[in-house]
Amino acid sequence: MPVTPHFEWEQTVDQVIVRGEFKGFKPEAIDIFISDTFTKVNAQPTYLLSMDLLHPIDVSTSTYRIVQPTVTLTLTKATKGLVWDTLCIDKKTPQEEVRKRRQEALERAELFYNAKLTTREQQKEVEKKRMFNEHWELEKQQRRDIEKKVQTERAHESASLASWQDDIAAKEAKSATTNKLMSPADLYKLHEAPPIRQTTGETVTVSIDFTPKSMAMPSRTRGDEDFYRKSRYKPVSVEDAPMFWKEKGDKHYKARAWKQASDAYSESIKRDGCFLTCVCNRAACWLHMCEWKVASRVHQGNL
Repeated sequence: MPVTPHFEWEQTVDQVIVRGEFKGFKPEAIDIFISDTFTKVNAQPTYLLSMDLLHPIDVSTSTYRIVQPTVTLTLTKATKGLVWDTLCIDKKTPQEEVRKRRQEALERAELFYNAKLTTREQQKEVEKKRMFNEHWELEKQQRRDIEKKVQTERAHESASLASWQDDIAAKEAKSATTNKLMSPADLYKLHEAPPIRQTTGETVTVSIDFTPKSMAMPSRTRGDEDFYRKSRYKPVSVEDAPMFWKEKGDKHYKARAWKQASDAYSESIKRDGCFLTCVCNRAACWLHMCEWKVASRVHQGNL
């Protein structure tokens, strides 16, 4: 069974202020109902504050505020300046009359709530219609701006086309006046070659030197490849081939055996000096062995 919490009230010329203590309840757990003659604050299952007001109030301007643990009701008097002798009706009022009074208050509160909902829906429709009209006006303005821009660009392009056509017509008229019929003799005079320049100096003799070759062959011969093919080293076995020593040197080079790699590259170069890789790798081996002078001298000699 809920109990009535401690509360107090005061009044001004226009308002009635009621303050009640609801300890241990959060604001969302407190239910407040306000009608013109009946007001109820319910905090289930502990507290219930029911007030059958002595005089009617204006529900539309009445408010409440919850600051834990106090609930403050600010009720606006329906009759301004009327002084209330008490907050509620006499406790000796018959229950049937109290019940009827509360029922009528609930019905009026329901009517007020429905009217408020209807007004809210009407306002929503009005706002929706206003937004639609504004959006429609915005679209029409954008369309007008686009059409104006298209007309401006069309006028500009038309003027540009007309100017171009006038220029073409002027050039054609000018070329028609300047292009006269000409005889073959006139054309010959226009394309007559310039006179031959007379030279009074002596003839200059220019000497041509060909790049000397290392082999005793004519300067214009292409027998270098044939000479190399005929004179290249012919191995007598697999281990005597230059490629064998090159592969052996590459194997030692990967194993960072610089001395063995340089000896193998030297054997390959001794048999066939066409492998420049052997020359470069042998020089690299000497550099790793700190033989810089030998590497520089021999490498430059081979190149």
